Amino acid sequence: RELGRRGEELVYRHELERVRRMGHPDPEAVVIWTSSTELGADHDIRSVDEEGRTRWIEVKSTTGTDGRFEWSRKEFERAIRERDCYELWRVYNAAGRDPVARCFPDPARLL
Repeated sequence: RELGRRGEELVYRHELERVRRMGHPDPEAVVIWTSSTELGADHDIRSVDEEGRTRWIEVKSTTGTDGRFEWSRKEFERAIRERDCYELWRVYNAAGRDPVARCFPDPARLL
């Protein structure tokens, strides 16, 4: 659980900075760390893109540099529904000093 939280926090902070660079006056109002308050949510972070459309973000963390992960049915269904507004982030080496985050936009297209 702590590993997942660490990965989510890394992506959440990255997303706040991205929205801040877009010039949004209050990134904290539009970048919501959903899973921190809603256990079992179908996404981890909700944000916005440059056009103001909702972006849905799921974060999967691991201690290694690759590997499998569990993707719940609810999370997968959200990915299918949202397609180009959905991102899957993998955080590798999440327990180490230098975690690496990699974004997979519209991961459903990879199936």
